[in-house]
Amino acid sequence: MARASLAVIVLAAASLLGAASSAESAGSGCAQFAANNGNDGASGRNGAPVRSIGRLLAGLKKGQTGCLLPGWRFSEHVRVSGGGGLGHPIRIVGLGPGRPVLDGVVRVAKTGHDVTFEHIQIEGDGTPGKAIVSIAGTHISLVDGAVTGPHYWNRSIACIRVGGGARGTVISRMRVHDCTRAGTRKLYAPGIVVSDATGTVISRSIVHHTIGDAIALAPAAIRSAITHTIIDSNTSGIYIGGRSSGNFIAQNTISYSGRWNVHGTGSSTRGNVVTRNCIWRGYGGNVVGRGFSAYGNLVASPRYVHRSTTFRMQPGPCAAKSPAGAGSALRAAPKPVARPRKPAPSPHRLGRFLVQYRLLSLKGRVQVVGLTFLRLKPGSSVDVHCVRRCSARERLTVASDGTASSGALLGTWLPRGAVVAVSEHRKGWIPASARITVVGLPRGVRVAHGAG
Repeated sequence: MARASLAVIVLAAASLLGAASSAESAGSGCAQFAANNGNDGASGRNGAPVRSIGRLLAGLKKGQTGCLLPGWRFSEHVRVSGGGGLGHPIRIVGLGPGRPVLDGVVRVAKTGHDVTFEHIQIEGDGTPGKAIVSIAGTHISLVDGAVTGPHYWNRSIACIRVGGGARGTVISRMRVHDCTRAGTRKLYAPGIVVSDATGTVISRSIVHHTIGDAIALAPAAIRSAITHTIIDSNTSGIYIGGRSSGNFIAQNTISYSGRWNVHGTGSSTRGNVVTRNCIWRGYGGNVVGRGFSAYGNLVASPRYVHRSTTFRMQPGPCAAKSPAGAGSALRAAPKPVARPRKPAPSPHRLGRFLVQYRLLSLKGRVQVVGLTFLRLKPGSSVDVHCVRRCSARERLTVASDGTASSGALLGTWLPRGAVVAVSEHRKGWIPASARITVVGLPRGVRVAHGAG
């Protein structure tokens, strides 16, 4: 098998990459089901659910989805020692508008691989350990869920710890908070710790009200990407240290930290970049220490409407950096505009724009681990449409700073030969377009520009 490589590439293009389809609608595509009134001796099929998440995992094959029926609380410890296949993960998905609750802990061993937990609330049950969710495997994803520790009291425990040689972890659309209840400040209960791990992606999430760092990249966090995430009301925001290198922190909102919003230590860190973030009221300092390059950051109020609940922002310079500012499904498609009665003047042509992305490349496929479009026309839209060997359609709305980020594509594997058509549109302008072909190692993708 070709050896995996992870690289950051900035490409002059119209846009990049579609992906396999997003999560199935509720109930569709579920190979097996679990519910509290089930039986672990049952088949798991519709009408005969199993009782536990562990039994559900054991009964699934690569590429299959196991579904948790809505409204249930599962009290157990989930251990992952196997998984799906490359590009065909096993998925554990909570159904219904309210997330099913796992009252326990999750432990992913080094041998765990290609498993996704989606739309599940994980509440630590007080079990001793370094974290409520511990990930040491490969290609493990936490999506559209929450991790918190209501059953811990004065415990130094992280909500999520990625380490032990973990590779390609994706944390997207997650809410991480209150890893322990506390009656003292003499604790260290951070939100997310990335230590001895490569290619971790944290995107479109909210990390708040933790005792310690919201996100700690140390020691030996390699090539992590943190984007479009709100980091608010923690002891400190983001920490970088201990031989960590190649980490990219951009387009986040980091606010109201009791000590520092961004801080770092150590001369052994290198290649860490903190840029284009909205930073506000770090009471010990906004950006402090060494081990990273910080530039192009904006000191401005996030203008929260409901801080600590929805974290929705009023319009302003920080709004485009929020999880909702990443675009995709969180933004409504623009309404059609009536055709003008008079002939329109000659249109302008949209120019090429930059694509900043991270790929995990193999000989026969690539995984998208980060994707941001730059130098777009504010207010225009970007359509991403798979036309060969993948199936996805995504519309992004360009923010006021001329950027748009795809959250739906993070963690997706695209096979060699997959083709994606991408175009930027704005009323009265000639669109810019491109076709992207996945070619695998060493280039990852090939881009051909069209005429619109």
